[in-house]
Amino acid sequence: MKWFEHDVDMHTDLKIQTLIEKYGLEGYAIWCLCLEFVGKEGKKGRLDGQTRWQEGVFKVTGWSNNGEGKVKLKSILGYLAELKLIDSKSLKYGHLNIPKFTKRMDSYTKRKLRTISEQTTDNVPLQYNTRHNITLHYLKLKGWEEKNLISTDYALINKGINLLWRRCPDEAIIKKGLDWVAGKNWKDWTILALDKWWLDFIKPEKPEGAWGRKI
Repeated sequence: MKWFEHDVDMHTDLKIQTLIEKYGLEGYAIWCLCLEFVGKEGKKGRLDGQTRWQEGVFKVTGWSNNGEGKVKLKSILGYLAELKLIDSKSLKYGHLNIPKFTKRMDSYTKRKLRTISEQTTDNVPLQYNTRHNITLHYLKLKGWEEKNLISTDYALINKGINLLWRRCPDEAIIKKGLDWVAGKNWKDWTILALDKWWLDFIKPEKPEGAWGRKI
C-alpha cells in the first residue's frame, strides 16, 4: 500500500479521545503505529503475528520488550481491543486486525484488490461476489469467522476456489460439494479436499456437462 487515509480530525473521534484520556499521547501514538504497520505490511486490514509486528512497536518506541514496556504495550493494545479499534480475538493469537482499515486504503490498492479478486488461474473469470459467497459457505461449514482469517488462510481458500472453479464454474455445485465433504466428518479437512475427492463427489450424481469436466 502506498498510503492510507488519515482523517485530519481523528483526534476528535470519541473513541480516540477516550484512548488519549486514559493513555495520553502514548496511546494515540501506538494506535497510529498500528495503522502504519497494517498499511505497510498487512493485507485487508490484517497483519499476521509471524511478522513480529509487536517487536516493531518496541523498536520504534524504544520501550523494552520485557518488564514495564511489555506491560504498557499489552495494556494499550488491550484497550484498543476494548474500544473495538482492533479485533480482540485476533489479538489473542498475536495478530493485528483493524476491521475498518479497508476504507482507509489508497485508490491504487483498492483497484488492485478488485482486479485480483475477479481473476483466477488460467484467466478463468470469477466475480468477487461469487468467490466471497463460496468463501462464506466454507467458513460456515468450518465454524470460522471471516474477521479472524489471516493471509495464509486467504491464500489456501483462494487456491481451493480457483481449482474448483476450473472443474465446474457453478457456485451452487461447489457449495454442494463442500457440504458433501463436511458430511464426511474428516478431521481437519480443508477446501482442497473437495478438489482431491471431486470424482467421488460427482460419481453418484451421474455427471453431465460441467459436472463431469476433468482437468
